[in-house]
Amino acid sequence: MDYENILYEKDRRIARVTLNRPDALNALSVGHQEDIVSAMKDAGEDDDIRVVILKAAGRAFSAGGDIQRRPGEEPPPRTIMQGRRSVEKWKERLFTIWDLPKPVIAQVHGYCLAMGSVLALTCDLTICAEDALFGGTSIPLGAGNVGPIWHWHIGPKKTKEIFFQLGHRINGKEAERIGLVNRAVPADKLEEEVDELAHNIARTPLEFLTLQKLMVNRAAEAMGWRAMILQGVELDAVAMATETVKYGKERMQEVGMKGYLEEFGKRT
Repeated sequence: MDYENILYEKDRRIARVTLNRPDALNALSVGHQEDIVSAMKDAGEDDDIRVVILKAAGRAFSAGGDIQRRPGEEPPPRTIMQGRRSVEKWKERLFTIWDLPKPVIAQVHGYCLAMGSVLALTCDLTICAEDALFGGTSIPLGAGNVGPIWHWHIGPKKTKEIFFQLGHRINGKEAERIGLVNRAVPADKLEEEVDELAHNIARTPLEFLTLQKLMVNRAAEAMGWRAMILQGVELDAVAMATETVKYGKERMQEVGMKGYLEEFGKRT
């Protein structure tokens, strides 16, 4: 199948899904998200595939959600409940990766921010370059979409330390140190390391991989993983309706991301 926003390749027992909007730093539009879901389902239904690698073309894994509008395009009217449903649909797409009966490895380089970080952390394993940059949103565009999955991996103290500071970033080495990712490796070794890991996993019988993933996921869900992610939907819908966020989105369209960040810093 041909995709508009991704590349999908099969190499014997390994499938590679490559985010392919490099000019937009792989910002996750709805179309981008749906292509990822479709490719994951394809890999999940293919009995020859045992492991999936999720990677990205260009300078970044993903700079986050695609919130830019085309010139002259008016924002759609949105109630709190419509906003809630939009975030809920995004979570449902993420659950495709979580529920996939095969391991998914995120191969992260460059920016891995906000929604992009949620995508990478939903994968079963996350391997990153040492100079990759992880963080939340640079502008106040909600509270609940990104934080819960960070909290799951690194706990409340570190999550608060990072998310209380708009635009705060940590590199791959720090992400590994605090337990956000499995491993950070030199950037020029990233592809090699992930391929080696994928091939090692692919030697394991598929039935065993499926059952092992199911066992770990069920344990996580018994401790509240899915409920915690869905709880974030409610908080994000409320946050998106605040005056700060409304102002931020309007001004960002008028003056651009860089201009708004400078302006927001002065206002605060």
